[in-house]
Amino acid sequence: CATQSRATAQAASLAFAKAAGCPDAATAAACLRALPEQKLLDASTSYQPLFTSGGPELPVPAAQAVASGHYNRVPLLMGTNHNEGRTFAQGFAGYTQAQADQLITSEFGSRAPAILARYPWNSYPSPYTAAYMIGDIWTDSGFLTGIGGCPEQNLATQFAATTPTFFYQFDDLHAPGLNHDLPGYQWGAGHAMELAYLWPSFNNGYSLYDLLTPAQLELSRQMVRYWGAFAAGRAPEVAGQPLWPRYTAGGRLMSLRPGGRTRTIAASTFAAEHQCSFWNAS
Repeated sequence: CATQSRATAQAASLAFAKAAGCPDAATAAACLRALPEQKLLDASTSYQPLFTSGGPELPVPAAQAVASGHYNRVPLLMGTNHNEGRTFAQGFAGYTQAQADQLITSEFGSRAPAILARYPWNSYPSPYTAAYMIGDIWTDSGFLTGIGGCPEQNLATQFAATTPTFFYQFDDLHAPGLNHDLPGYQWGAGHAMELAYLWPSFNNGYSLYDLLTPAQLELSRQMVRYWGAFAAGRAPEVAGQPLWPRYTAGGRLMSLRPGGRTRTIAASTFAAEHQCSFWNAS
């Protein structure tokens, strides 16, 4: 539920406009509209768009609204992928241990030594050791705007307190990778890798759906039926498929696995997998 203030949004937007060659705030919008697409893209490399609170659409920060229960309470199906961060960490695959340690230190400051002790370098395979380590840290901590791991579970718990919530973890650890940039890279269940299971038309330059094994196609059919049932009836209830219970604090969530192995797991199991006792203590 990451949002930014109107002041932060305006400052970031004006910085983007200046980088694109439109430094005058009074004419920035018109100036930007007149620019070619490539110039806009080139100027956007460091721009981080986020929802903005403080206006009529989001009068208060989204996280505050959810925590207080002041939002449109409709049934919710939400979840995360087991290895969200591995999709984003590919760019660090060539880092040395010293470089990876420095990155984590720059991001987490005084907590870095304890984090690095929890995710030791020598517990990850080579090559691409740095990407696996950084990816797991980012997953469990939800470092990228709360995507994945412990923040995702905490958000599900908040929602579940005030609206019917169905929580899942996509657990196909051998889903087709989104690219071939790193031969042999162990994606796990990385960010966006569940999309082809729900929408066969999804591709990342090639058809991932065409790469699904029979066991993965079975999971795809399960997921489509769950999502369809939820859209039609406000609950993912499908005859012949494992019962998906409403999520509660300390309850159970659905672990989506190929080959007929989809089943519920305890919230405590999810928390242990992502070291949430450590991350939630901060």
